[in-house]
Amino acid sequence: VAGLGVIGRDRYAVYPLKVKILGLNYGEKYINKSDLSKLHYGILMIMADQDQDGSHITSLVINFIHCKWPNLLKHDYIEVLITPILKVKNL
Repeated sequence: VAGLGVIGRDRYAVYPLKVKILGLNYGEKYINKSDLSKLHYGILMIMADQDQDGSHITSLVINFIHCKWPNLLKHDYIEVLITPILKVKNL
């Protein structure tokens, strides 16, 4: 979130996951590309830590989207940000 000033807030928006995903309507099917054009954003990117907890959170979000809006997965609307896992040693 701190890096948004560098890449630009006019292109990206970061929202914490709460009860409802902003812009998605329950009961909406999002069957074709014209349905996707009604959405506020071009993609939904899941950002979580690359540890066991983050992997679990990511899978829960994907399963939730699959249950409520399965067509979003077919249209490649969902992306997962994969950050590198680094181990720093004191030399």
